[in-house]
Amino acid sequence: MRKKFLIILLMVFIFSNLAYGKNLKIGHDPWAPYTLDVDSEKPGFSIELLKKIFNEYDLQFFLQPYSRAIVEIDNGNLDILPVVYESDFEGKKAIFSEEEVGISLNSFFVRSDSSWTFTGETSLNNQRIGLIHGYTYYEEFITKYLETNKNKAQYLSGVGNIIERSLEKVILKRIDAYFDDTIVVNYTIKKLKFAGIKEIKTNEEPTPLKIVVSNKNSEASKLVEMFDAKIKEMRKNGELKKILDLYGLNDWK
Repeated sequence: MRKKFLIILLMVFIFSNLAYGKNLKIGHDPWAPYTLDVDSEKPGFSIELLKKIFNEYDLQFFLQPYSRAIVEIDNGNLDILPVVYESDFEGKKAIFSEEEVGISLNSFFVRSDSSWTFTGETSLNNQRIGLIHGYTYYEEFITKYLETNKNKAQYLSGVGNIIERSLEKVILKRIDAYFDDTIVVNYTIKKLKFAGIKEIKTNEEPTPLKIVVSNKNSEASKLVEMFDAKIKEMRKNGELKKILDLYGLNDWK
């Protein structure tokens, strides 16, 4: 009897460890259409990809600010972030997918009656530009702006309706312009039927968006390889287009 009990106990221990190894902790903050409510029918394009590709894993989602999630990936408390800029992880140890989840191109968003236009870094002088705390801005003109207009930059932080709050600040003239990803902001404008906002584009090249896996996860390389292989397969068989269509997105390749 004692021997049988020990065998059962050993089996429970083994299967518990196997199940634990199948857990993936995923950090996210709302950045529509890439990440939305993970429990809804439309959880976001990047979230749908993770659920599809890693369907054999127990995916656990943690809502937190992007800047905090970067730290948690670095220290191993999170396994994956579904949409990132590689430049945000400079000096940190992490593994990125080769396949993108999209491309990002930032624009300025101003009031419709604004006469301001972007003509280069000098046109930003004395403008109150809304930015997101914890984001790395790769544009040289933003770097120069922050060097010479420290007191003018307006940083927003937190999780939730940060883009909506930023656009409201533009409408209320609390900031002159909000600077963010064109797909993300236009998705929010359309969804919330925001009126009185126009987009001012720059001449920058788009930046790839990837998933990132913590190198503290023993399966990090395997997870990235799985993701890359599945994205290629989904692009060929049409599954990727079906998910993109749900969010009004076009394939970037």
